[in-house]
Amino acid sequence: MNRSVTLYAGADFQGGTYRLSNLPEHSPKDGKLRNGIVDYTQIRVGAGTSWSINDHLTLEVEAGFVPVHEFDYHRAETRLRTKEIPPYAGISLKAQF
Repeated sequence: MNRSVTLYAGADFQGGTYRLSNLPEHSPKDGKLRNGIVDYTQIRVGAGTSWSINDHLTLEVEAGFVPVHEFDYHRAETRLRTKEIPPYAGISLKAQF
């Protein structure tokens, strides 16, 4: 918009592969997830604004929705996905010295 205010829109892709705990108390009673591998995937789509208050302070506000959020446990043949498309929002104040 001007030198101190920026508007933006975009998407964020996050994911990873993790090993679950081998401890019995951290797993369901059937134990099929114990010490298993899970793939995590999340996609966020949103828009926001960034305001440079001065040379040292920046305020950011962002909001959007999460169309994909899933956990895939391959060995257990279990895939968990969100059924609804949840919103998200964030506000941050950044200081540089």
